[in-house]
Order: sequence, then structure tokens, then C-alpha cells
Amino acid sequence: MTLLKLRVVSPEGYLNARQRPYGELVTQLPDGAIVEALEPTATVRVKVGQQGEWLRVRLPDGREAYLAAWYLQLLSSDAHSCPVWVHNPAAGCLNIRQASSLSAGRITQVLHEEELVALAAEVEVRAKVGRAGEWLHVRLPDGREGYAAANYFSLTAPAAPNPALAPAEEDKITITSALNSLQRKIALTWNRLGGRFQELAAELSINPGSAVAVWQVESCGQPFGPDGRLTVRFENHIFSDYWGKYHPERFAQHFTFNSQRRWLEHRWRRAADQPWQTFHGNQQREWEVLTFARGLDDAAACTSISMGGPQIMGFHYQLLGCASAPEMLALFASGEEHQVRGFFEFIRWQHADQCLRNNDFVGFAGIYNGSGQADNYGRLIEQAYETYRQLRTPAFPFAAPGEFAPAPMVEEDDLQRILGIGPRSAAQLNAEGIYTFAQLAAMEVAYLRELARGRRWLETWLVQARWAAWGDWESLAAFQKTVKESE
Repeated sequence: MTLLKLRVVSPEGYLNARQRPYGELVTQLPDGAIVEALEPTATVRVKVGQQGEWLRVRLPDGREAYLAAWYLQLLSSDAHSCPVWVHNPAAGCLNIRQASSLSAGRITQVLHEEELVALAAEVEVRAKVGRAGEWLHVRLPDGREGYAAANYFSLTAPAAPNPALAPAEEDKITITSALNSLQRKIALTWNRLGGRFQELAAELSINPGSAVAVWQVESCGQPFGPDGRLTVRFENHIFSDYWGKYHPERFAQHFTFNSQRRWLEHRWRRAADQPWQTFHGNQQREWEVLTFARGLDDAAACTSISMGGPQIMGFHYQLLGCASAPEMLALFASGEEHQVRGFFEFIRWQHADQCLRNNDFVGFAGIYNGSGQADNYGRLIEQAYETYRQLRTPAFPFAAPGEFAPAPMVEEDDLQRILGIGPRSAAQLNAEGIYTFAQLAAMEVAYLRELARGRRWLETWLVQARWAAWGDWESLAAFQKTVKESE
């Protein structure tokens, strides 16, 4: 395997090489030194130049060490292009336009996970990928060129599906342009994991659709993020319990949360003289916080995250047969097989399978998500479950596979379809990089309250956004009617 070469770019004139991230010093490298990356190519491309990331490298003298990735630059063999992959599972496709504008004419659509070539220096592409409002100049497989919204791309090649987890071909759900967003996501999850869901659900005498529904609600069916890393959520209040209470002054320098409602208002900062930042809803930032916390205490940091498709907390590692939370993190990161088995093992130990057996989704959510959010999560799980049942009904109107055409997609959603959001609020959200229903649904509650303080029906925006992102306009309309009538 050819190793990627990296150059040290440090304004201080040197860079510390450490035994582990934020660990003991090995040596110092001068500015301009060349090292070899010892991690997969896709991982290296994602991490290079990113604050808070670390890379395992081979030093010029042959020793191995970790370097801060934000002081490294990739030596690209082609300085004017690099591969990118479409990452838009919600719509299943991406518009390619004649210019970098939403008003520009559409050339064509390309499918989710299709590989294109970005026609710019790799450092410029990496700075744009995943960011709302940015555009990439791309070359299509047929040689045509166009422009596409950069926030729908990934620098990491999608993982090859594991055929051992999939259902039989005749049991798969045909994906057509007739499916809405929620239906498409559930179909993708089922077609990828349905075989194993069926096998393990039968052992607990539950409908496999229950597992699909929980997978969808917990992680939107995405156990791995656009950069190929495990989907995680770092919980400040849990890290406080496992590490912060023993190091209160240092914890207070870097982490904060609402002391009364501990799961809210999570913020962090790398240094005491820096401003506080939110990070929930952004996987790159989640990993930045996790990496920093692991430098303080690896076990406590991994204990404080929820992981993968089922979003199980690290402090449950023993229930899943792991010796530690870092071992659980590594296990879940190694593939979906372990995540699926971990999910069924977890609900068995928690006695939550009985609730799913009885279709008591609120009761299940009370065990799985906590009593404070049981009603909301229960309603969402039930909606996803009913959608799965509809898709698995033989009478459901499918088009023939050969008639497949991508569903129309837009780079921006009309946020004013959310009750309580007018032109001013929509513009305010856009200024914060929130352009789609999915992005709004993923926002941290406390951050939204701070951003849109005093707006009408604010407390319902995230629930409304989830239904809108799923394309379930009927449920959204019914919910909005209930909200209005409750005044």
C-alpha cells in the first residue's frame, strides 16, 4: 500500500510528535519536514488540516508517532483535482448545475454515493466539503463539467455493503422516485441490514421493523458520518460524572452544560481564552471534542458518547461484552455487524424487547431515551415503524426497477413551512448555515433557543423539522393544527 506523504506547516517553526494524541513528547519536527501517514487514505484526506484531529505517522527517522493534523499539509500527486463522493441519502441524488448558483440551470442529477472529480486543489476542496453555501466545480463520469452544493459531498469513499447483513433479493424494498425522504431512508437501511435484523428479531419475537424504526430515529439510518467515521454524540454532563467531578477546575475551562437540565446547553472550548462553541449536530465537531476529551482521559471520554446506528452510550460497554468503553468504540467502528448485534443484546438486557413486542413505542423510548423525551421519541419511532410496514406491504405501489429515476432534490428547503418561522427567522437560520429541514432537526435545543429567543412556537420547531425532513407532510399538517388549537 502506497503511503500518503505529508508536510509539516507550523508558524512556530516546529511541531511536537507525541506517543498518542495530546500525550508524551517523542521529538520535535522542523517546519517543512516530510512524514508518511500510517492511516487509511480516506481517513488521512479527511483529517489533514482539521483542528482537533491527530494522525499516526512514520517520522523521517523511522519511528512512529502522532502529529496534530491541523499543522499538516497533504502532498497531492494531482494538485488541481481530487475525488469526492455524493453524500445525500435523504434525496438519493444531487443536482449538477451550470453555475454555482441555485438559479442556474440543471445539467443532470447524480446518485447518492456516486464518485465525481472536484476540479480544484485538494486543500481548497477540503475547506468546502460539508459546508452549506459553498459550491464545487466537478467533472462527471461522462466527462461533462458542472457545479454542485459542497455540503452534499464526502471525501471518503462509501463502505462496501456487507452482503451477509442484507435480506434476500426478493425481500428488498425497491427504491423509486415515488418514495419520500423517510421511506427512502428506511428502504436503504432495510436493504443494507434487513437480513440480520430478521434473524435477531426472531430470537426476541419482535418485528424487525421495530429495529429499523429505532435505527432511523436514533441516527437517521447513518451509523457512519460523511467522513467514514462512526456517528457519535459526546455528552458533557456524562463526562462531568466520569471525569469532571474529579478535575472540576480543568473541566470548567473546557466544558459547560445546564446544571438543572443537564442534557442541554452543551458547549466546549479548546482553551480558556477562546469563545464557547456548540458542537451537537455536526459530526466533525463531535469528533473534535471527543478527540480532545480522550487526551484528558480516554476511558472517561469514550464512556461519555453514544455510538453508531443505535446510539448506545459507552457506559453500557459491559452489557455488550466489552472490557472497556474504548473497546466498544473500536468494535462499533469496525462495522455495522457489531452495531446490530449490540443493539439487540442491549434491548434484551434492558428488558425493552417486551415494549417492542407490544408496539409500546412510548414505553420503549422511556427505557431507551429516558422519560423526559419518551413521548416525542415514541411518536417518531411509531411513525418510522408504520412507514416500514407500509413499504413491506405487497400492495404498496412500486415502479419497476428499470423505471428508477432520482427524486427531485433542492439544495435548500423552504424553512418557512415550519410553523413559527417567517422570513426573518429563516434568514437568521441561513446565516448560521441552516438551509434544510434535516439541518434544523439536528440542531441543539439550547442553541436554537439562544438563536431564536422569543419566536412563536419555537419549542415545536425541531419536531416539525423532523417530519418535514422525512417528507411526511400529512403528519406535519396534523401536528401544526394541534399546536394552533392548543393556544
